[in-house]
Amino acid sequence: MKTFFTLACLIFGLTISAQIKFAASSDYSTVPVNSKIKVTYTLSGGNAETFTKPSFDGFQVLGQSSYSGSGGMQIIVNGQLVQSSPGESKWIFTLAPKSAGTYTIGPARVKVKGQTYSSNSVSITVTNSGSAVKSQGQTNNNTVQPDKNQPKQATSSGGKEVFMTAVPSKSSVYEGEQFTVSYRLYTRYDISQYGIEKTPSMDGFWTEELTDTKTAAKTWEETIDGKRYMVGEIRKVALIAQKAGTLSIPSLELEAIVQIPNQQNYNPFSIFDQFFKDPFGSSGIDPFAGFGTTTEKRKISSNPISISVRPLPEQGKPESFNGAVGTLEIETEVDRNKCFTGDAVVLRMKVSGNGNLPLIEYSEPGIPESFEWFDPDIIDDFKKTSDGISGTRTFEFLLQPTVPGDFTVTPSAFSFFNPSTGQYQSVELPEYKIKVLKGSGSNVSSEKMLNEDIRHIHENIPLLMLSSDTFSFSMLYWILVALLILAAAIILWYFRKRIQLKANVSEYRMHMAMRQARRRLKTAKTFLDQGKDEEYYTELSKALWLYLTDKFTIPFSELSLSNAKEILLRSNVPAEISEEFSKILDECEFTRFAPAAGRMSQKELYEKSADLIVKVQTHAAK
Repeated sequence: MKTFFTLACLIFGLTISAQIKFAASSDYSTVPVNSKIKVTYTLSGGNAETFTKPSFDGFQVLGQSSYSGSGGMQIIVNGQLVQSSPGESKWIFTLAPKSAGTYTIGPARVKVKGQTYSSNSVSITVTNSGSAVKSQGQTNNNTVQPDKNQPKQATSSGGKEVFMTAVPSKSSVYEGEQFTVSYRLYTRYDISQYGIEKTPSMDGFWTEELTDTKTAAKTWEETIDGKRYMVGEIRKVALIAQKAGTLSIPSLELEAIVQIPNQQNYNPFSIFDQFFKDPFGSSGIDPFAGFGTTTEKRKISSNPISISVRPLPEQGKPESFNGAVGTLEIETEVDRNKCFTGDAVVLRMKVSGNGNLPLIEYSEPGIPESFEWFDPDIIDDFKKTSDGISGTRTFEFLLQPTVPGDFTVTPSAFSFFNPSTGQYQSVELPEYKIKVLKGSGSNVSSEKMLNEDIRHIHENIPLLMLSSDTFSFSMLYWILVALLILAAAIILWYFRKRIQLKANVSEYRMHMAMRQARRRLKTAKTFLDQGKDEEYYTELSKALWLYLTDKFTIPFSELSLSNAKEILLRSNVPAEISEEFSKILDECEFTRFAPAAGRMSQKELYEKSADLIVKVQTHAAK
């Protein structure tokens, strides 16, 4: 028993020890003499009680920083934006080599729960000339060059050591054209933490966040007014202009904790010559205390932006144009060319490329009247890149033939506006021949069968009035009996289907919500064009309220301005979209009863309503 206990303790101790990792890394393995190198010591799996740095023989220490915490954190240290994982502690040294040669930096040591751990050594080769060589397997290295495709911005520091700019990829776009805005933080000081205080409202734009919060921000160096700054892209947004005119994007505001070095400790040969303790570290360790810095909380705002949005040209606009803008392609297909009545045929229309894909709507294809069909399922496969949103949007139409024969399904023509050429492009799509064979039983249209059978019964009713023995139990008698039984079975099936339909009415309403909303919006647009204000506001209000009723299967009597936002939030609709939808509902109700006192134009109200319905449809839990 004692042996078992000892063994268990040993295993437990080894398990605990195995969770502690302490490693050293450098951003470069080879550097010239007149350069800098960063050496990072990372502890995971425990909190350090003490930290002992190694001897940096052959190097001058330009800067030292540390941070630790139980949660992940993104900070700027020694001019580098880095991101820690939960439970990590880091000690970062910025070094300048004194002379050429090969140097080995010995291990650092930490003490965790009374036990000492040593890191690995780091070898660095210093040359008299040449360029630096990245270390293999280096982590936390997100340094990039600025995007050369973005317009040059006349950036001026205004004499500030820390500031922020907003850089649009384009200052002039077409209506419906996609572009990006990059928010960049410039600093000559260490920033221990920052947080966005106020995001700008982007009225008139559809937006999508491109920033990956799970990875460290991209960083690079820039020289402004003769001073070197470390630049971090802290946010990037894709935008699609929804209306023409000059649209403004207000400033983004953030709050940052800035570490300002005391003048006597400032090294003019190093732009990040600071030594400070992370004020948000949970371990309470200050291995670099006494080096002298001042912690300051600052509010930083970006510059506002004006975007000139040009309307799409009327000249050359095809009848098939439905608002698609970008560099796009379209493919169509049907999953089968031969089927039985009652079988499902799927028609796919896939739009791919770079543009306003999230806003593209389908054009109703040419479908035979004898086919039952439903609003398409919309399948999005988007990816976020530095250029914005790209990928595919697929419309899948479910078609169900009810009678046999040879039929043609015709996808509607697809047109889009290409901003790079300033012209419209049209694509003629192929027709699809579908051969429908007669199925069995209920696969045939129940309505058609019922009408035919009733007609046959009606035509033969006089024969049933005959009472001669010659008719009794004859072939014709049994045929008529069979027809009566069949008619009864069909009637029973028909009413059963009606009952099932009523039972599934909620699902049907959810499925048809978007289609019904589009129809009501189209009607509202007709009233708007005709100058019928009262009818316009009434129909627009109905489109919004009844969409909520259908989409979320809530009785109209239970909806109100006060609970609409709550309903959207419960369905995983983002807070900003829920808030905007609630505001538009309020605006519609206000202008409905007091049109002359409307707070926004009729066209703007219509565009925002249509845009918000699309956004709710995209985000709402299914």
